[in-house]
Amino acid sequence: MIIIMGILKKIFRKKTIARSHRFYVNEHHKLQAKIGDKTYLVKNISIGGLALQGENLLNEFVANREIEITVFINNSDLKVQTRVVHVTEHFMGLVVSANLEKFSQAVLDYFECEIDAHDVKMMDPNRLAPRKEGKPYWFFSDSSKEVFYLEKDGKVTFFQISYKGKILERNANGKFNIGVVEEAKVAHHKGSDLISVESDIDLTVIKSIIRFLEGVLEMDESHRKQIISSIEKHYLSV
Repeated sequence: MIIIMGILKKIFRKKTIARSHRFYVNEHHKLQAKIGDKTYLVKNISIGGLALQGENLLNEFVANREIEITVFINNSDLKVQTRVVHVTEHFMGLVVSANLEKFSQAVLDYFECEIDAHDVKMMDPNRLAPRKEGKPYWFFSDSSKEVFYLEKDGKVTFFQISYKGKILERNANGKFNIGVVEEAKVAHHKGSDLISVESDIDLTVIKSIIRFLEGVLEMDESHRKQIISSIEKHYLSV
């Protein structure tokens, strides 16, 4: 236990997340694990273990069994020793028993967007200037991690997301822009940033923004779904 705590303290000098915190995997993540010649879906993962989904798992695994697995994460293959904590017909929970430092750091690096989102806090709506286009909502950590939008009658009418040096906007007319913020020479209210628009769209950035949005804890779920659906439809639909 002393060794494990020492490893975690070393990792947490850069990033802080509870050891028990689980990141749930969805269509925006690419995570798999391999045991022998079989590949399994990763359903959730923490810095200390993971849960796999498969078929007929009770026929192959038992609790407390030690298993070497290969986790496909960050475009690399990471081999780790694990121990089966629990197993059902379709799900199996594993705790990492060796190579923990590399595994934990790989998880922290891969889920950087979600960890960044955990730092974002909702500003008091009563302190925001009212708009005729809708009620303003502002979620802020620092100038590189922001979500601002307007809502009217349950519909998001405008939004801006600032993340990793980029700002993505859908204006009140439904037009999308993505780029960097130009420094305004005059004072302006929140949501009126001047964007230096980029014509070449990096879909990796778009997907990072979506993952960032999914992790903002205090955001209304209906508003979140509207914004993400709008971004996906505009940039990711084929």
